[in-house]
Amino acid sequence: MLMKILTYNILYSGRDGRLPHLAEVIRSTDADIVMLDEASNSDSVAELAQRADYPYFGCQRHSTAYLSRVPVIADWLPQTFGRSAFLRLILRDHALHLYGVHLLPSLLFFAEWLRQGELNALRGYLPADVPHAILGDFNTIAPDDPMIQAEFPIEMKLIMRINCGDARRGAIAGLLKSGYTDAFRHLYSDEPGYTMPTQLLAPIPNTRLDYAFLSKQLLPHLVDCQALRHPAAIHQASDHFPVLLELDL
Repeated sequence: MLMKILTYNILYSGRDGRLPHLAEVIRSTDADIVMLDEASNSDSVAELAQRADYPYFGCQRHSTAYLSRVPVIADWLPQTFGRSAFLRLILRDHALHLYGVHLLPSLLFFAEWLRQGELNALRGYLPADVPHAILGDFNTIAPDDPMIQAEFPIEMKLIMRINCGDARRGAIAGLLKSGYTDAFRHLYSDEPGYTMPTQLLAPIPNTRLDYAFLSKQLLPHLVDCQALRHPAAIHQASDHFPVLLELDL
């Protein structure tokens, strides 16, 4: 069966009247499971679940939360390096674990060291023998990924100057080295796949911060993975585009 999993940073829990736009975007994807970032407000998550017609949902006032149309076992895994617990979803009807992350922000060089610490902490929770995926806003840049620095706001251009012209890329490099596959890049080697910003913040997208990584056991089940650009409400819903992962289970 085809399983659709969406990862979506909804910007401050979808406040300021954006929940109807978010619900429209999520409904349009027909996702079975939605893994949310910046979703620390439980009332907003419950309202979004109702608007988008998801019977199962969970929020424990961390950044990571979820909506689901299939039964799941959910828990939040603590960590010491970052501000947000990892979300773990265990699918009852499939041998599949999903891990939702929202790593520390900032492209300043020292923040990448902290994100590496976050991912090292996550590895302690990952099962060796169960297919799994890691999804979310990683707040960092993958090796060899492009950025359109000319479109960055002034503060981001200053950060790039402090960084000697580029972002540090060690966090995702380490994840790839340990055997995980960047699902989008595996399928679309020549496309930028930018996931932010939407027109809520800037005219054109210029950076990819949102990813789905697959374990070796799960990679043969990959069907598609893309940052979405429609419906039009996507530009009012959040500053991030959602990423839709499709698996044949």
